[in-house]
Amino acid sequence: MIHKNEILKAVIINMLPRDRNYKVSLILGPYRPTSFKISKGFTLIELLVVIAIIAIIATVGIVIYSGQTKNARDARRRADIASVADAMEAQHPVGAVNYPVMANTYFASQVMPLDPTNTLSGVTSTCGTVCEYCFSLSATPITNCTGGSSNFWTTTAAPAAWTISPTWTVCANLETTPATSYCRSNAQ
Repeated sequence: MIHKNEILKAVIINMLPRDRNYKVSLILGPYRPTSFKISKGFTLIELLVVIAIIAIIATVGIVIYSGQTKNARDARRRADIASVADAMEAQHPVGAVNYPVMANTYFASQVMPLDPTNTLSGVTSTCGTVCEYCFSLSATPITNCTGGSSNFWTTTAAPAAWTISPTWTVCANLETTPATSYCRSNAQ
């Protein structure tokens, strides 16, 4: 004698496309009607685990990327300050007491280096303070660009406040933590 569940299962299997493998099972119970379940695809738990793994990998990648871009901008700031200092030393006349006025012609590109973030003077930016390059012509060297006797330059033109002086210091605030500055002073 053929049981009615076997007939139902055969009918269901014959209705399904032949190019896929299906697992068909009948769920019977004292209070449940006869039904069937087709198993295919991923479970909700499997999908959530995959999404969580992708989110973790993306977070780690973003953190690493932002740290590397800060390091790249800081390297550019150090190089720019070094080129300003080298230009001033190259233009210092032998035996002279004073350094000349800063000029755009001291640089191959004919422009003063600018901070990579290109913020405006006095604006709080990613450095936590002012990111622009600054200079001082006083006998007391500055150690950062947060004020005092420092002057900022925010355009590619030589700063008008840079006059003939026996001493100078140029600085750039860095984005590293803790916040530091990179400064160079006159060598002679």
